[in-house]
Amino acid sequence: MYKRQKIGTDKCVVVGERFLQILNQENLFVIPLDDEHTWFRYHHLFQSFIRRILKRRVGPDEVRVLHRKAGHWFAKKGLVEEALNHFSKSDEKEAATALVKQYRHVAMDQEQWHRLRAWLDALPHDTVENEPALLLVRAWLLIGWQEMIEVMVKIALKLNEKSMISSQDRQLYGEFAVLQSLTSYHILDGQQALLYARGALEKLPDEPNSFYGLAVMLEALSLQMIGDVSLASKTLYSALSKEGRQDTTYYGRVLLSFCFLNYMAADSENVEQFANQCLKIGQEHNLHELDAHARYFLGLNHYEHNETTRAESFLTSVVNSPYIVNTHNYAFSAFALALTYQARKMPRKAQEVVASIVRHAMDTNNISLLQIANAFQAELALRQNRIQEAGQWANTFNPEPFTVAYSCLLY
Repeated sequence: MYKRQKIGTDKCVVVGERFLQILNQENLFVIPLDDEHTWFRYHHLFQSFIRRILKRRVGPDEVRVLHRKAGHWFAKKGLVEEALNHFSKSDEKEAATALVKQYRHVAMDQEQWHRLRAWLDALPHDTVENEPALLLVRAWLLIGWQEMIEVMVKIALKLNEKSMISSQDRQLYGEFAVLQSLTSYHILDGQQALLYARGALEKLPDEPNSFYGLAVMLEALSLQMIGDVSLASKTLYSALSKEGRQDTTYYGRVLLSFCFLNYMAADSENVEQFANQCLKIGQEHNLHELDAHARYFLGLNHYEHNETTRAESFLTSVVNSPYIVNTHNYAFSAFALALTYQARKMPRKAQEVVASIVRHAMDTNNISLLQIANAFQAELALRQNRIQEAGQWANTFNPEPFTVAYSCLLY
């Protein structure tokens, strides 16, 4: 891939600009990749041809040097995937690791979890295992699933080796505290979740990013869990009132918190109001996770009001994007969609939805998702009076003892 440079005083830049103009005008070998004709690539056949020439003329060491130079060029432009591709071909492990660490917050704030997953996959396994920042990314990708606990143990051990003196180390501790709070919340330990959430807010820089927004969310939800709904609402309204934070992932997290609070309070009117606001921000800023959560709450709200057609429309878009949205959100949106079809007296469609979750779990080797999908499959069988099928699952299911999540956490 090549970029047309602005014409300047450098002779090489002028020649390169003119060269691309001629190739493009004559339709020779290059294909524009954008409407502005700024980025180009060679035609695949011509690309293969010149690569063969390169391999005949130079040795593998020189090819690696070219890949390394290309990787650093793309890295300077912020083109992470392209840079990682070249770094992988030039054994530039340190440069690749530094690049992912540099851009992980950007991708998280943009809710681009599929990109983060691909970035980790592009790095050597040992590299990820020895970098707490990268292990944190892996843990975020496993939110809600049992496999996350094993990763959190590794993070705790790595962070114990750090002094928390530098601002970067302090931020890592803050990010980990958010995960600790979330894990404690999932096992219904509201007091511990609140403690970790407030600890995270003390360690993280007060910036409008996804981490700080999630810490605020967990503080509010933990307060609701221990019975202080009034303070939970005050916490969220205070967070919304901070200037300069509208139209950010942080702001979306806070609005989404209201969806959770109002849903648990059975306030469907406010659920719809805040979910619509989340949907608006998600669509305007291409925040897939916020968009999916908003659609989940809107779909659930309509399902519970027996407005099944509208429920289907919101939930279907989430279920059709299993590789983009959060896996947890995808699963429960699919369960809600199956229940919607069941309510509409479409049992076959409901079964097809659940079967698709099972297939996705198997395709992605997600054991936790497979277990919960099989459990819901049995529940649906029971709802459809397929008693024997539901009984088979109950007789064969052997739950492992639940691991106490916060046993691995730092105190």
